[in-house]
Amino acid sequence: MWVKKEFVEEYDKLKLSLEGQLLEPKEKKMILLKARRKAHKQLRMELLKKAEKKPKKLKDIQKTSKSQISKDTQGKMKQGKKSKSQVEEKGLSEPKPKKAKKNKAESTTDMELSSPEEEKEGEEVVTENRDHTKMPKKEKSKAKKNKAEKNEKSSGKSTAPKDSFMSFKFEESDIMTQYEGVWVKKAAIEELENVKRKNLESIFASRTNGNKSENLTKSEKITFHKSMQKKLKVEHRRLKNELKKQAEKE
Repeated sequence: MWVKKEFVEEYDKLKLSLEGQLLEPKEKKMILLKARRKAHKQLRMELLKKAEKKPKKLKDIQKTSKSQISKDTQGKMKQGKKSKSQVEEKGLSEPKPKKAKKNKAESTTDMELSSPEEEKEGEEVVTENRDHTKMPKKEKSKAKKNKAEKNEKSSGKSTAPKDSFMSFKFEESDIMTQYEGVWVKKAAIEELENVKRKNLESIFASRTNGNKSENLTKSEKITFHKSMQKKLKVEHRRLKNELKKQAEKE
């Protein structure tokens, strides 16, 4: 997507902050996609504003072409009617020719004059061209926007929590840090270490073979990982609540 150059740095920061959050890959992709769409929309709005400030040469050209097309069409229709009336007047003033010659004259006039059906087809073509040139850019962008909204609704996922993620900036500071790849409050590090130690002790105590090795088996690693992830989710949620309170105060 086309975006402003300033957005690239913000996008990289957002991408790094999402790596430390406990989110599904699909959720991360949706957050990044929404950020790109928002930046693209901002760029498009700025370009539209700049275009409105410039002289509207293109619109003037379109108006001139429309009026010229309508004039040419009307002129052809008038010319056709005029030539038809001239033929009728000529036929009244002159003596009636023989039957064979009359048929020949009628066929000649039919070839020269356009039929009402042909004129109607010409008008329809001109009308279609006018409608095509009148198609504004705003309607096109609106249609694209509606389509994107429908796709988001059809996915069945709410965008409310994603907006809250967008407002948070996860970076190393006095308040937060990363623990096991997850952003948590610095004050929670000591508690997390205690939980980690207790989980390991619990696993060692549950061994029936008396093995006291710190190397965990595959099943023990899964049990340990699940228990730690549960605690990390709690601490990560606490950090987000803290950031939310700070944002509301500001």
